[in-house]
Amino acid sequence: MLLTIITINRNNAHGLARTMRSVLSQSDRSFEYVVVDGASTDGSREVVEAHATQLTAWVSERDTGIYNAMNKGVGMAHGDYVLFLNSGDELYDKDVTAKVLPMLAAGDADLCSGALMRMERHPKVIPSPKRPTALFLVRDSLPHPATFIRRARLLARPYDEEYRIVSDWAFNLRELLFHGAVYKRLDVTVSRFDLTGVSSLSAEARDTERHRFLLTLFPEPLVDTLLETDIEDERELRRRRKIEMCLRRPTALGGSWKLWRNATKWLFGDLVGSLFRQGRKRR
Repeated sequence: MLLTIITINRNNAHGLARTMRSVLSQSDRSFEYVVVDGASTDGSREVVEAHATQLTAWVSERDTGIYNAMNKGVGMAHGDYVLFLNSGDELYDKDVTAKVLPMLAAGDADLCSGALMRMERHPKVIPSPKRPTALFLVRDSLPHPATFIRRARLLARPYDEEYRIVSDWAFNLRELLFHGAVYKRLDVTVSRFDLTGVSSLSAEARDTERHRFLLTLFPEPLVDTLLETDIEDERELRRRRKIEMCLRRPTALGGSWKLWRNATKWLFGDLVGSLFRQGRKRR
């Protein structure tokens, strides 16, 4: 089996019905569909039961959070790739899987991201990045309702259930930066994203969790630089990040002469620029 679509839900019967309808109406149904409900009390279980014969597997039982439910869904799946389409989100149209399955069949990438339509007052399609840079992965995120993930990687390193909101972001960053995952952009609009989800409503909590996770990877001054919001020039921020790493941890980076050279050029440029600005003021 090539693909398993996984929907997790907790007390969102209306959104769950909408999500399931978009999946079960696909023109190409050659995929698994797994639903994980967190012992909902609002009629969600009845929604699932009404379509039980069309599901590969489903469960309605208590869990310890979003990522516990997502990890549970991965354990119930058999596909080479999984797509998390959680309650409230929808596949963009009835031909999404017909378009995507041939692309996944190549098996040449671990994370394959398509475009996402954000359901705002004026809906807009957000394309996935052509090549996610380290800076992008730190400050932004691949769209999880539009990202197909090789299941073997989630089995090897499941979502960290210690975090409540950002484990999917942390997983992508960790896999692409530290575990050699291969990324591919899909030129397909995959899903419509429900902006009433937890990560959308809890921006402050999300940022706090991101900061905490980054501190497990990098020294605090570097994390502060990476998350700095008043530097608009990505090239400048990327250069400052390299310099910070060089000056604070040269032995960990093998004493890279390129980083030392860049640090010297940057410091020299700042010195010359400062003297030039002072000279203009004296005039």
